[in-house]
Amino acid sequence: MSYGYVPTKSLVDEDAPLHPRRRKMLRKGMTPAILTKMETYIRELTDHYISEMAPRGEADLVRDMFFELPALVIFRLMGVPDEDLPRIRKFAKRLSVWGFGNPTEEEQVELCHEIGQYWQYAREHITKLMADPGSDIMSVFITEMQLPENADQYDEHYMYTLMLNLLFAGHETTTNALAGAMRALLENRDQWELLCNDLSLAANAGEESLRYYSSVPHWRRITTKETVLGGVTLPSGATIMMALGSAGRDEAHFPDGDRFDIRRENAKDHLAFGVGRHLCLGAPLARLEMEIVLGELARRLPHMQLVPGQVWEFSPNTSHRGPEHVHVTWDPAQNPLPGDRA
Repeated sequence: MSYGYVPTKSLVDEDAPLHPRRRKMLRKGMTPAILTKMETYIRELTDHYISEMAPRGEADLVRDMFFELPALVIFRLMGVPDEDLPRIRKFAKRLSVWGFGNPTEEEQVELCHEIGQYWQYAREHITKLMADPGSDIMSVFITEMQLPENADQYDEHYMYTLMLNLLFAGHETTTNALAGAMRALLENRDQWELLCNDLSLAANAGEESLRYYSSVPHWRRITTKETVLGGVTLPSGATIMMALGSAGRDEAHFPDGDRFDIRRENAKDHLAFGVGRHLCLGAPLARLEMEIVLGELARRLPHMQLVPGQVWEFSPNTSHRGPEHVHVTWDPAQNPLPGDRA
C-alpha cells in the first residue's frame, strides 16, 4: 500500500539560510495577540475538564484532561476541527516511537502504516487550507509561502511535513509536561501545598517541573567542527545525543538540583525548550497552558492525592517522556467550590 509519503526535512532539522526565513514566516501566525486569544480558550477548556472530573473524586489526569486539552489547543491554532481528535490521537501518540524508539520489525511495519495515514491527513488538511485559508498558523504560513518573494521556498511536501510535526510537537510534549508536573508536585506534597496556598507560583511551578522532569530529556545534534566536551574529543560531523534532562540537574547551575522547589529563582534556565535559533516556537503557548492548568487544579482540587502504588508507564523512546497515566483521588465533599461537589 502506498501513502505517497515523501520524507522531507522540517524546521527543527534545518539551518541557515532556510531555517530563519521559514521560521519568520511561521512566527507570523503566533503573535502575542493570537496568544491572548488562545488564553481565553485554554481557560474555557480547563474549566470544562475540571468541572467534569471534580464531582467524581477520581481521575487519570492524562486520560481525562492532559491528553485532550493540549491537542484541542494546538488544533485551534492550526485550523484543525475538534472532531478530528479521535483520528489524530493514535498517530500523534505513536510518532515518538517512530522517530525516537526502537520498535521491532513487526512494529515498524505497523508504524509505517500509521505514519502513512498521518501523512495523508496532513496532506488533506493543507489542501483544504490552500483552497480556503483561515487565520490559523498554517494558513498564515501557506499565504507567506505563496508570496512572490518566497517562490523559491514553495514546497507542498514541506508544508505536509510541517503540519504533521507541529501537530505532534504542540500536543505530545505539553501532555507529557503536564503529566510530569503533576507527578512531581503530588510526590513532593510540601510543594503542592505551597502552590495551593499561593497560586501566583503556578508559572514558576511549571518552569521548575520542566527543569526537574523535562518532557524532552534528550535531543540529537551534529557537530559542525571538532570540539572537546567533558574531556572527550568529538570529531566534526559526529552525531551526538544531548542529555537535556541531565542539564536541568547540573549542580553547577542549579544548586541542590535533585530537589524539587517551585520557588527556585533560576528554574526558567532549563533547556526543555532548547536554546538559540532553534528555541521552541511554541514555548510561550506551552508555558501559558501549564500555568493555567496547574493553577486551576491547585485552586479547585487542593486535596488531590496520587493513588498509592501505581505503576509509572512511559512511551518506549529516548526523547519524549511523561507518565502515560497519573491516577489521583480526592473527596468531592471537600471541594472548595460548591459547584464542584458531588
